[in-house]
Amino acid sequence: MWCHLLLMSPVIGLGLFLIMPWTVALPLYLAVIALSFWLYFKIMKSTQRPVTTGSEGLLGQVAELGPDGSLRVRGERWLIAGRDGLSPGRRVRIVGLRGLRLEVQPVEDDA
Repeated sequence: MWCHLLLMSPVIGLGLFLIMPWTVALPLYLAVIALSFWLYFKIMKSTQRPVTTGSEGLLGQVAELGPDGSLRVRGERWLIAGRDGLSPGRRVRIVGLRGLRLEVQPVEDDA
């Protein structure tokens, strides 16, 4: 709840004009506006980061197929949906999630 007061600081800062002379209140208010815009910029930048947790964070990860046909990603063992043509030890990229199984595509080695 208190964070909303911080986001409303430009509106609350208008009260400076009621209690201070105009020549003092204006520079203080401009500083409040500048700080608020910096804060808004940081908030917007933080909301545009890619997802790194949960099932959405698995998409795009590269892992190696285990001998039992499962993947070990971030310390978790996952089953894959359809192992057509994939041999153990093959590197695959996670492209989707079907229930509790991962959909994968083989990764082409550049080397």
